[in-house]
Amino acid sequence: ILSAVVTTSRQVHVVIAEYILCIKRSHNGSSQNLGSGNMRKTAALMFILLLSAAILASVQATAIEGGALSNRTTEVGTGDETGEDVYIELLRGRDGDDGRDGDDGRDGDDGRDGQDGDDGRDGDDGRDGRDGIPGLPGRDGKDGEKGEAGEMGMKGETGETGEMGMKGEMGVAGSKGDPGVQGPPGPSSGGIYTRWGRTTCPTTLGTELVYSGRVVGSRVNEKGGGANYLCLPEEDPDYLSYQSGNQRWRGYLYGTEYETGASGPGPLSSVHNHDAPCAICHTPTRSSILMIPGRIRCPSSWTREYYGYLTSNAQPYTRTMFECYDKDSESVPGSAASTSSAVVYTVEASCNGIPCPPYHEGREITCVVCTK
Repeated sequence: ILSAVVTTSRQVHVVIAEYILCIKRSHNGSSQNLGSGNMRKTAALMFILLLSAAILASVQATAIEGGALSNRTTEVGTGDETGEDVYIELLRGRDGDDGRDGDDGRDGDDGRDGQDGDDGRDGDDGRDGRDGIPGLPGRDGKDGEKGEAGEMGMKGETGETGEMGMKGEMGVAGSKGDPGVQGPPGPSSGGIYTRWGRTTCPTTLGTELVYSGRVVGSRVNEKGGGANYLCLPEEDPDYLSYQSGNQRWRGYLYGTEYETGASGPGPLSSVHNHDAPCAICHTPTRSSILMIPGRIRCPSSWTREYYGYLTSNAQPYTRTMFECYDKDSESVPGSAASTSSAVVYTVEASCNGIPCPPYHEGREITCVVCTK
């Protein structure tokens, strides 16, 4: 037995299996008690079995559990088992390692919605936005209450000498002085007026002609220029610095035509489309001058210089001054062609705001020039 144990591991295994099979058969075939010799043999066999098991564990690195051998020895065979069968059963050894994990199963159904979470903390303030478009100016606010007077400031520097003030009240009269030397004669007093539509002045009470000329003004359909008419001298104009040629940004003077006969015979229709003349007259002793529309007579104590018809530009055109043209107006010789430059029309009354009677709708208004 010892010789068999030390030969090879396989022979040891077979010997052990043969002894185990022998013991099984002994127990199964006879019910007699084992003698002392058999007891010693059995003890020796058990010793050999244990020793063989230890050798087998160290050589094969296989653990043989005692329960597996016990279970094998308690089984009752059919009598055909051999030591080789028992050896094969011993070689099965302990259970192997767990296998690898299987593949993941399919996803489960979505669960119920959970309860709402708590509100998160407030975020940081955003950066300032761009300036908006300036709004419309607001209405003026109410005047504030008057504030208290401030403290008197420091005295400023002396300013420049101001203009001479108004004449003070007359002082107490002094004693009469000696007569002085007689001075040169002073300018004559009197007044100046324009006689529209004539080249001469009336001979009333010493009225003098200063000069005669042509009536000029702004063109009938132009927005620029002046609203009044002028009496432009007929001869010898004086110039200072000038620029020849027509410049765009300038005012212009045009001769003035009578537009008094386009609607048929009427006041001043005999000079229709002719240019109007004028005269500047001086009254040496009468300085006050008055033109009265709607009258041909002057108030008492006033002197009538002339009378005639009130004129201006027509309604569709730009506005002009009202002037009084002599009832016997003349025209500039050779000016019969219409040029549509500056024009004058007679003026009619409208009962819109004017009392009718005594005035009448559509009648030409008269006028008178008086001096005093």
